[in-house]
Amino acid sequence: MLDNIILILILIFLFFTEKGKLLKKSVALYFVIMFPNRSWHLPKWLSPKIKIEEYSFKIDNRQILPDFYRPDNNKQYPGMIVFAPLAKEGKREPLVVNFMKGLVGLGFTVMVPFWPARSVGTIYESDSNDLVECINWFSKYKYLNADPIGIAAVSYGSGPAIIACSDLQVQGKIRYLMSISGYIDLLSVARLVITKHFCYKNISGTVSPDPYARYILFKNAGNWCNNKKDTKIFYQLAENFFTKQNPESEIADRRNDLTKSGKKIFDWVTSKNSKEFDTGFTNMPEKIKKYYSSLSLTDEIIKSINFPMLILHSTNDRLIPYTESIKLFDKIENKKESSLVLISAFDHTVPVPATFKNIWTIYLPNLARIVKFIFRMLEISIKKKKRMNPPCGKNTGYPLF
Repeated sequence: MLDNIILILILIFLFFTEKGKLLKKSVALYFVIMFPNRSWHLPKWLSPKIKIEEYSFKIDNRQILPDFYRPDNNKQYPGMIVFAPLAKEGKREPLVVNFMKGLVGLGFTVMVPFWPARSVGTIYESDSNDLVECINWFSKYKYLNADPIGIAAVSYGSGPAIIACSDLQVQGKIRYLMSISGYIDLLSVARLVITKHFCYKNISGTVSPDPYARYILFKNAGNWCNNKKDTKIFYQLAENFFTKQNPESEIADRRNDLTKSGKKIFDWVTSKNSKEFDTGFTNMPEKIKKYYSSLSLTDEIIKSINFPMLILHSTNDRLIPYTESIKLFDKIENKKESSLVLISAFDHTVPVPATFKNIWTIYLPNLARIVKFIFRMLEISIKKKKRMNPPCGKNTGYPLF
């Protein structure tokens, strides 16, 4: 008898209370995220018919082709921008598409920006300005409700996203920001990728960097070169991380093929320890120092963020050390509404394989933490808060679709 009463109370909570409905949706999105290659079908309420639209606009002669995902009806929903500029397949990246479809199932209209001319693995100083314009553009979309939008910034997109959200042009338009496997100091990320070491306060460790992180490093090194031959060599070394069995073995052999300025960059990106790393960076050209500075977050930028920040990071990350998210949370002033969740269920942004052992030892132990993170995002999303015009800044004059 008591068991039946408890079951009825649980069902009433899940289906007839606001928090119960949010919990149900949070658990459902957890399964969407953790099982992206699932062969089983989701419940109908989480897999509605989806309308996908592609738009086009230009920012300083850079073409952007964003995709919009929304339920296939004419209703208005809360908005979210998924900003993952370094996804290997852009807006067609299967993990990005899976995540966006899951968000639509929870009642969001979602935008994912895409740059057709973007070089894979390259972070641009213009990313934050582009996201500002995307926010302004998206805010006028007719299938959004009047609430401020959410931002889900993934990986290397988190730094530019937070910088963009501090811009006066978008103040009052942002409800919250999710930083997923993000960073605060791009130079600290480079330190991990180059020296294999990370350290913050009493936390330190050594990891073997993900090949994609090494690819990004050498690709950007090629972009910094003034000599076309040097650029080509760095690009070839970058490609080796995708095509060669042992790409590291060929790196040292190419140093003598570089010019004097190319060797200086080479010596820095192949530093063996933190002392070599610091000395090498001191000798880098000013444009490289400016690059790292402009894509990192200052205390002033972080303090200007007056909305909740939800931070998620895996302690197994081999591209961006999880200490970057701890640093970010330490500097946030609005800790009461914000949250930091550390998990072990991802290799950067990809769930660990769903083997029987991993499901019991990793998936289930991380279930509560990830569900809590999603629940907090949904809880903030349903709070009514009218989207405001920015206090100052240019009027972009974008069409209302």
